Amino acid sequence: MLMLEQECSRLAWDKLINNFGENPEHWQDTNASEYLGALKKTPARIHTCGLGQALAFLRRGERPAQQAQTDISNLTLLLLGIGTNVTLLDMLRQNDTDFWFLATDETMRVITWLARYLEGEGVKSKHGEEDDTDEQNEVD
Repeated sequence: MLMLEQECSRLAWDKLINNFGENPEHWQDTNASEYLGALKKTPARIHTCGLGQALAFLRRGERPAQQAQTDISNLTLLLLGIGTNVTLLDMLRQNDTDFWFLATDETMRVITWLARYLEGEGVKSKHGEEDDTDEQNEVD
């Protein structure tokens, strides 16, 4: 039996393979960087506006952001044992705050695994985040 983190990890990896191809070395040649950018901005939006509003924001974005929203929704619902015959936004509208808190926790777990794998494969976000290198400018 897989633990929750293992299950989320497996689902996230499978989703990325499905989205960007079997060979992670070629993910940089796809829209993975825009997808990663959308993922990296979402936790701050969840913290500021709430899960429903953050998902709605992704849904009205460009194609990579829309794909990120669909993936986050589907993976979160799978982890919650609900299935994907309904959207996470619909479930948020139909349930109480206990569900909102649980769904938010699972969504953050999903985002973490998706971003972790993308960054682990060398995908860089194209949405203006600072470069993570420790290079220092030389002073003459």
